[in-house]
Amino acid sequence: MFVAGVEKQVLSKKVCAMGDNNTKKETCVDSRELGYIYFQVLHHLLRVYENGEKLDFFADNYIVTVAIYGMGVIGRHLYKAMKRSGINVCYGIDKNADDIDDFEIPIYKITDSLPKVDAIIVTPAKYFYEIEQELYLKAPDTHIVSVETVVTYGRE
Repeated sequence: MFVAGVEKQVLSKKVCAMGDNNTKKETCVDSRELGYIYFQVLHHLLRVYENGEKLDFFADNYIVTVAIYGMGVIGRHLYKAMKRSGINVCYGIDKNADDIDDFEIPIYKITDSLPKVDAIIVTPAKYFYEIEQELYLKAPDTHIVSVETVVTYGRE
């Protein structure tokens, strides 16, 4: 369920991920497909709001404390959905943390010392593998999960 050891780079209109030393497999995603991924994430978050659904991913995977990486549009909507679902969001992580002062939870930079949580949800789908590697080095015992996994869990 959790992917590790993947290196990612942007090449023209495709986003490519190179597998780790064991796989030597390259996977490319067209930028239109990334737009579709963001659309699906927002679509599922809207369904959660409209239907009063909960995000079951956390309870089903015994995850109690969470942080959100990426506090832009998707991160903020995810926070509201998680709060409504009773999930303990302890903090956010964002490269522009110094510019975010209007939020209910603390926002850290990835270079800061990060408090321990069970999972970190990564909202920038385009850069998931890069961010996952960086977070794994900072918090090797923490589950690093894409927002897509969280919002589509049990809904496909």
